[in-house]
Amino acid sequence: MLVGCLSVESAARRDASFIFFLDQILRLQKNVQEDKAVKRRVKLSHLPEMKMLEEFDFDFQPSINRKQIQELSSLAFIARV
Repeated sequence: MLVGCLSVESAARRDASFIFFLDQILRLQKNVQEDKAVKRRVKLSHLPEMKMLEEFDFDFQPSINRKQIQELSSLAFIARV
């Protein structure tokens, strides 16, 4: 049985505990479900394409403060609260 890059055979060879193996399978399942949920939401949004903040053209929109946007995207302000 193969689950992602984790298989029962490889776990047995490494003498992994059942709890460790189960934890890895559940983490993998959670990640797959989260990825599917994001893809579903993007599809339902009917946006023409998915863009990342790194792709934003700050030169085209000079009124936007690049440093401030980068600071907000790092979420560093949360640790300061």
